Amino acid sequence: AVACRTTFLDIYTNPNFTVIQGWPCLSKKRCQSCVLYTNTSDSMPWPCTYIDYQVCSEKNNNGLTRYPCSTFFDEFDFIPSGVAVSNVADWESGSSPSQKGTCSSFDPSSQEYINCWRNNECSTTPSSSDLSSLLDQTDPLIDKAFLLTVEDGVTPCEFSKFALSAAESHSRSGGRKKRQTSAVDIPGFGSCEYANKNFKSAAECIAWYRRNSLLLHVFYEQLQVNSYTQSASYTLVSLVSDISGHAGLWLGISVVSMVEILSLFIMIISNFVCGRNIVIDMEMVQREAEKRNEREFREMTGEKL
Repeated sequence: AVACRTTFLDIYTNPNFTVIQGWPCLSKKRCQSCVLYTNTSDSMPWPCTYIDYQVCSEKNNNGLTRYPCSTFFDEFDFIPSGVAVSNVADWESGSSPSQKGTCSSFDPSSQEYINCWRNNECSTTPSSSDLSSLLDQTDPLIDKAFLLTVEDGVTPCEFSKFALSAAESHSRSGGRKKRQTSAVDIPGFGSCEYANKNFKSAAECIAWYRRNSLLLHVFYEQLQVNSYTQSASYTLVSLVSDISGHAGLWLGISVVSMVEILSLFIMIISNFVCGRNIVIDMEMVQREAEKRNEREFREMTGEKL
């Protein structure tokens, strides 16, 4: 749509045209632009050029612009306001007078053929200059919410000013409106498949994402998965080992020596507390000593017990 302003600069700068690009214009053509005549008059020529009128040849090459109608209507939507509308069938899609004519059943050399052309493709139909009448259309090219704010009898020039002001307000608000009715109760976000509450209709949702989204395809050769296992880097065993090693280095003694000192201290305390309750039998001690001496003597002399 941005490139259209360069390619079709003469249309966007033509003083005879009022061109609305983007909201409130709902055009789905490539340029996303609605074209209106600035001044409404039945004498205004058609905005594009036909070259295949077979009877009323004066209409050939008689358009306001040099663009063929097939090209013009591929790029733009035209809103006739107070001008004579061509009776060419399906002109909105760029059809030419001879493509969908109703006179093909007559002999081209007959008067009936000529009369048929003059009564159909060669004739025109007047259009209303009241742009508020667009509300009566089923699918108008201008947003209905905007048309409700347009007063009756507004001219295309004033209409353009209203559209510019509304577009600026619309862009500042992000271009999103609350949906008035929803066909599906499932809420949607970032998708137009369900009832997306950010937009009034699915068509508006799709149009907004087409203008503001980028579809990116990413291809990869294979997936590489790395699995990591977390564990303690400093365990209790490492702590005890470090403490004992450093303690021995600082004190100059080993852990075994520390345990022996602790055991000796406990034995001293235990003897101090419980030693008074021990009664020694001196006779038993003396008999045991005599037996030990006698056994040692016999072992020395080789005597048997």
